[in-house]
Amino acid sequence: MQLSAPPSDVVAAFGDLLATPEGEWLEFKRALPPETVLGPLVSAFANQNGGLLVIGHDPTGAHEGLSEAEAANAMMRLQGTGASMLGHEIEVQQVHHEGRRYVYARLAGREAGGSDVVTSGGAAYVREGVEVKPITPLRALVESARSELELDAFVAMSLRVEEDPALIDYYHAMGRAVEASGVPVKLRRIDERSGDYEIPAEIMREIDDCAFVIGDFTLSPYNVYFEVGYARGRGKRVIQTARAGTVLEFDVRNWRTILYRNATELEVKMVGELEQVYRAVTERRLPPVEVETGRPAL
Repeated sequence: MQLSAPPSDVVAAFGDLLATPEGEWLEFKRALPPETVLGPLVSAFANQNGGLLVIGHDPTGAHEGLSEAEAANAMMRLQGTGASMLGHEIEVQQVHHEGRRYVYARLAGREAGGSDVVTSGGAAYVREGVEVKPITPLRALVESARSELELDAFVAMSLRVEEDPALIDYYHAMGRAVEASGVPVKLRRIDERSGDYEIPAEIMREIDDCAFVIGDFTLSPYNVYFEVGYARGRGKRVIQTARAGTVLEFDVRNWRTILYRNATELEVKMVGELEQVYRAVTERRLPPVEVETGRPAL
């Protein structure tokens, strides 16, 4: 029997699953694909209604099953990719069927209003039938008349550069990511403000006025916990980042966090995030477009 939707109990329905043709919610791979293939697959499923990725099955029937080592490696990499891209664990399980070993991963679809799930290279994908296709890059939208709005982004991060000089590199990496993405975003940081002002009050004013916030938790600074918490309380979009190995406190660790090992990796991962946030914020702010001219209606 062929299935029309992902079964609630994959193990019990595995025989029927193997007899089902690939489609929007189902993908078979004889072996675990490289990250350049796996990342887009995860992104495509997660950006729509979710689905199942089954490793060890060849729809042609030429080769079937995985060795014990292949299955263990597949499970480890699938969990790692899921945690990295989605920020949480995914359902990954080993299945024994008719004397052969398989691994499957179940991916949930995107919730209403959620951001696009991107690969480590910053690209987002969707699934059309059995094809995985990239989402139209935001750069094309930025070049259109609807995307002429510049946004301010408040950067909350540790300023203790005497303790860790790499913090300067991380901030510059964010700036390079803005340039690479092509989105009109201006980064603002409290220590760049001149004049005479009360710092906490000015920080809250900056957050109130900005379009979104970038909160970097490297060194676990108290100010970032305060500023990101205030931003979330005010309903602001937040891009949450941290250097790999940073211990996040319980009140922020459940939010999706972009982890990076160095400034270069931060720059690469930030490009896609900036594009997503810019798209989400401007779609809420922009007026209707006149059909005849394609220009914002005044």
